[in-house]
Amino acid sequence: MTIAELIGLVKSAGSGLAKPMPVEAMPDMVFVCSFEQTGVTNLAVSEIVSKCPDDLAEFWGITRSARLFEDMTFGQWGLAILDPHAAVAATEQFRTRRSRDFMVGDLVLGRLIGDSDRLIIRCDPVSADFGHILVATPLDSRAHWHGAAVSFTAFLEKYIKTGGEKYWARPCPHRSDVQSRQPTAGAGDEWS
Repeated sequence: MTIAELIGLVKSAGSGLAKPMPVEAMPDMVFVCSFEQTGVTNLAVSEIVSKCPDDLAEFWGITRSARLFEDMTFGQWGLAILDPHAAVAATEQFRTRRSRDFMVGDLVLGRLIGDSDRLIIRCDPVSADFGHILVATPLDSRAHWHGAAVSFTAFLEKYIKTGGEKYWARPCPHRSDVQSRQPTAGAGDEWS
């Protein structure tokens, strides 16, 4: 699916993509997806983020930001995809606070609602991992971050299909070193 198709799917199916989650002796967790109504021109994106993968530029061209599968009951679940300006500001803050883990070409694209995990997209066009998505965890070094997808499109598709699950954190059936999983280029959901 394309970015436009994925956004269209979420807009049409809405929170129906994630079933309400029962919580013992409490109200069910109810999830909502929302999008900023306007996008940003490709020129504006290139002025803000000079080396941006095409699929991310397409996303920002359709919608400036999004909140996907946000838990409206407790506020402890979901993904906030940042607008370009907020992504640059979050990246600078991340670079300052996590200088040992930061690499040139990292862009903080989003944050997981209810925790401190950050969604990072690689924006170094000369690097083999250009466009890859990583999930930076607050206490782990870069070597232990989760590799989530080889592209923003692949990430978004998997995240939407799982109804907002943190699929990248699931144990891999044939490996015990879950934390060191990295996506294999061109293999979609395969892990090396």
